Amino acid sequence: MEWDSASVKSQFRQSSQRLGQVQAKNDSQASITRTDIATLIQRGNISLAREKAEKLIVDEAYGDLLEELEMQIGVLLEHFQELERGCANKCLSIPES
Repeated sequence: MEWDSASVKSQFRQSSQRLGQVQAKNDSQASITRTDIATLIQRGNISLAREKAEKLIVDEAYGDLLEELEMQIGVLLEHFQELERGCANKCLSIPES
């Protein structure tokens, strides 16, 4: 079975980019939620502020996971490129019979 290395690298890059977009959206929403929490506390609605804070904690853990995945995909891409270069060098240096 043959596969296209350019396609694999493209998928890595696209996945990393999409993770970054989702993370940016998550960060933007977290900023809004923090403001909402502060407003709720000022108005004395502690119970709803607590609920939003608990959800914010989960969302931030999710954001950390997205960041870690994005970094790991970057590492995979680097290793994939190293493997390609290594194979290209070895393939070129193999004497033909």
